[in-house]
Amino acid sequence: MVVLKRNNLKLKSKINYKKIFTKNLSKKQVFDILKIKKKEWKYGLKSQQNFFSKNYHSDDVHNLIYIKNNLVAYNCLKFIKNKNKKIIIFDSLVVDKKYRNLGISKIIMLKSIKEISKHNKNAYLYTDKTLLKYYREFGWIKINKNKLDIKKKNKNLLKFNEKYKFD
Repeated sequence: MVVLKRNNLKLKSKINYKKIFTKNLSKKQVFDILKIKKKEWKYGLKSQQNFFSKNYHSDDVHNLIYIKNNLVAYNCLKFIKNKNKKIIIFDSLVVDKKYRNLGISKIIMLKSIKEISKHNKNAYLYTDKTLLKYYREFGWIKINKNKLDIKKKNKNLLKFNEKYKFD
């Protein structure tokens, strides 16, 4: 049982965290991921499904947080090759709007950082400037976009600082 706080109200909820490789995701879990991503980005389920099947690989790690069997937060760590080096891309941190400001993003972020720390690979993410401060709180540092072959317009490239210590 975890106590989540919102506007001085305490919500007692059982949070269920799951780490699953793409190859082990059930059809329902994939559907839940597509639904939560659809809420955040303006692409339909079919478009999300096509993107998922083309861009996620069997050994990518999906971090899922459930409350009462509902997927409320999601993140993926994609393992890719870039400039002949294997790296991790921190992808799609999504928290359902109904469950924001409860500390759930911190839970999933720390689980992702723990997973990143297990591997001896550089980890990167792209974000817009509104979230720079948030990611910096967790040890991400802004770097030059030319470090990766992958370019995203109007996004900042961040790298995880391996020296970051978390509880």
